[in-house]
Amino acid sequence: MDFLITKEAVQTCILSKRWKDLWKHLPTLNVSHVHFKRADFFKKFLNKVLKHREKSSAKILNKVLKHRKKYNAKILNKVLKHGEKSSALCNIEVEHQGYVPSKLLSKMINCAVKHEVEKFKVGTYLRDKESNTLLFRSIFSLHSLKCLDLSFYTYGWEVKLPETIDLPELANCCLRHVTFTLANDKDYAMPFLKCKKLSTLVVDDCKVSGDDKILVISGDILSSLTIMYQHSRVQISAPYVRSFSFKGAFKGYINHHQVFEHNMDFIENASITVLWYLPNPKLVEIFINMLKRISNVRSLKLYWNSLEGLSQVPNFPNIEPIGFTNLKSLTILLYNRDRPSMLDDVMNYLLQDSPHATKRII
Repeated sequence: MDFLITKEAVQTCILSKRWKDLWKHLPTLNVSHVHFKRADFFKKFLNKVLKHREKSSAKILNKVLKHRKKYNAKILNKVLKHGEKSSALCNIEVEHQGYVPSKLLSKMINCAVKHEVEKFKVGTYLRDKESNTLLFRSIFSLHSLKCLDLSFYTYGWEVKLPETIDLPELANCCLRHVTFTLANDKDYAMPFLKCKKLSTLVVDDCKVSGDDKILVISGDILSSLTIMYQHSRVQISAPYVRSFSFKGAFKGYINHHQVFEHNMDFIENASITVLWYLPNPKLVEIFINMLKRISNVRSLKLYWNSLEGLSQVPNFPNIEPIGFTNLKSLTILLYNRDRPSMLDDVMNYLLQDSPHATKRII
């Protein structure tokens, strides 16, 4: 039953009187809008689940305390520990494409903090700027968290995170549509400074508060990094990143000629997708500079639309090579398009310094 979504778990428990309360003690709370015909059904179900689950935990505690005189301290301690374990909640996963009321969000967050959950995943629209932003503050200092996945949708205003995400046990993190706060009014944000165990990070459609600021991504053991639709320049201070993925446009970087502040020689596997709204020489220069920053890669995956901009470069392919001296595998994804006329020129240009690399066209 641990592997069932919460709605299915509740439905299963109806089949037997002996099972009727089992769902209240499952380690995972997983509720998604896709399993409900209407938004109000989703909200009512989530509210009842949170309410009855907490009542069940309180009921166990009250029973034990009521008969505490019958037990010595050692036995009582064991009973209490067993009660805590049997109702322990480890994971909360809630997704809704609509608006979730602040009171319901508050219940969910309080439940996560009370049970010291290890995984917290929430995707929802936020209607009330002040209350909803403050509600999530406690999540960013929940030291038990090992996995954090937040996707926020708003009506134009920013969801600002604290300057520092104080989650020392965090290993996997995915943040969508949030704004990082500057560190002590400096020109950069360093939100992951205290996340010493962070190994996988996804930053999707995020930015740094203020104009022309830098997002510093740090991590002593960070090994996998995905950046999508990032609106600010990025500095990566994570020497053990081996897998890197980028998807987005370069419009916001046109005044700097670079997406990244420094070379990233430590990256071994990379996947790059550039979205050209209208390719021009300046944007293509940024793309070439990005490839030079990761020129030490061994495996590279490029989407053809990313390479189309090279046709804007004067004298292409007779220009300075990227310098892929360690490249072992190059994959170009066409997505069922006809073979482009300049494909061979592009392949030969990229592989000038790695002529023996494996070539794949998909």
